[in-house]
Amino acid sequence: MFGDAIRAIYVAIRLNDAEFYSRIQRVNQATDEAVKRFKKMNDALEDIGKYSFGAGVATAASIGFAIKMAGDFEQALVNLQKVMPEDTDLKRIAEAAKAMAKAYGRSAIDVIKAMELWARQGKRQEEVIKLTNAALQWAIAENLDVAETTEYLTYIINQFGMSAEDVTHIVDSLNAFNPTLV
Repeated sequence: MFGDAIRAIYVAIRLNDAEFYSRIQRVNQATDEAVKRFKKMNDALEDIGKYSFGAGVATAASIGFAIKMAGDFEQALVNLQKVMPEDTDLKRIAEAAKAMAKAYGRSAIDVIKAMELWARQGKRQEEVIKLTNAALQWAIAENLDVAETTEYLTYIINQFGMSAEDVTHIVDSLNAFNPTLV
């Protein structure tokens, strides 16, 4: 049974043998031509690489760092989105985080992580923004970690049943008495 099938294949191949070899030869010629072109391109790139290695390394490092930072920021946003309500405007959150980072000299990733601490407590978007801003203000004024000020503010909110506006007012009052800000 298999022998008949193999013989039939063999006969079909032998009949098309000349055409088959002709096509293989054309493929080989095209492959040789492509290899020559790639070699020329490779040689040209090596020449360019010799002259621009120093500048290329610095540029590549800068681009790599920027891509990593953007990726880390996006990952922090994704982590925040996981704990925020569905109706959260992530674009608004990202803009607020970047603005706070610029205003307080922190990284946008650190600001997003601080926002996540508030979001994990069930705070909504505007509360998260106000409370993160207050936590950053207090952290800067008292030279504390943002996570630490978030913990203190959480205690104040829970102990005294205060709103985000109340907490913002308290932080403003605390900062008014700080002699390092004058």
